Amino acid sequence: MAALNFLPWQSDAAVRTGEAHRIGRLGHALLLAGPRGVGKRVFAEAFAAALLCEQPAAFAACGRCRSCVLFAAGSHPDWFTLQPEEDKRDIAIDAVRELGERLSLSAQLRRAKVACIDPADALNVNAVNALLKTIEEPPQGTYLLLLSSRPRALPATLRSRCQHLKFPVPASAAAVTWLAQQHPDLDPGQREAALRLAHGAPFAAAEMITGGLLQRYPIWHAALAELASGTCDPLQAATRIGKDDAVPFVRWLLAVLTDWLRVRVGGATPVPGLSAGITAAGPLAGINWLCQSSIDTLRSLERNANAQLALEALLIGWRRVVVRRNEDA
Repeated sequence: MAALNFLPWQSDAAVRTGEAHRIGRLGHALLLAGPRGVGKRVFAEAFAAALLCEQPAAFAACGRCRSCVLFAAGSHPDWFTLQPEEDKRDIAIDAVRELGERLSLSAQLRRAKVACIDPADALNVNAVNALLKTIEEPPQGTYLLLLSSRPRALPATLRSRCQHLKFPVPASAAAVTWLAQQHPDLDPGQREAALRLAHGAPFAAAEMITGGLLQRYPIWHAALAELASGTCDPLQAATRIGKDDAVPFVRWLLAVLTDWLRVRVGGATPVPGLSAGITAAGPLAGINWLCQSSIDTLRSLERNANAQLALEALLIGWRRVVVRRNEDA
């Protein structure tokens, strides 16, 4: 079900975009940029609903008109979404061309046409070039919303033609309140751990909870502990984690490492058990290297690298750091 309302921490952005629309200064191509899991898609949907609403008030969808009913049901004829096809990481040129053709037609409900591309950094080179043609010569009453957690990965030619909206991580109190509303039965400590692992991004934390990832974290802890003790090798540990969990595992490892750095360097209060047995005595240089290695591994996985080999390489590097730490101790 598509969202009709902005999130509490998005009120300032909603007011700014609403005012820009009112005075005719709203761009037809907007780049919504911010960390993964802060609610960019919800903003895009609420923004589109307001543009398409027949009786908007203060740039908010009324929720009652025909347009809002269709939008909430996911069947609005003037609302389009574009994302990678199942089992594919790229958005291909054919999909962008098809979107352009649909946007060139008149709006069926006579208000506007809005398209959301999520994530925009999944557009391949040819798809970007095809999209530029639509952006440079936009059909009447058309708005393009490009969502990205890595805006710098987009070509400068595309970024420069978009109006930018930045979405930072919300204030901790807002994130905690929202997550508690979504998962009231979850132990507060688990909600706190999920938010810390998600770097404060509420939707990323909720994804961990609903996806059962919190239950897999102890298994991953154990795999790394066995790797450190020498009771298994990196190939065995990678097999135990599994290639299907490669991306969430690397995100988890990066989150644990950065949280440990936050505690060690910034003086943050540690979450009990979050990094126990992994980084408690690790040297800063080694942890920093592992953080960068984890980032590089995530990027390679996004480029369709072999998940099993990528995991093995990362774990070989991790064990090398642990062994060196033990030798230096």
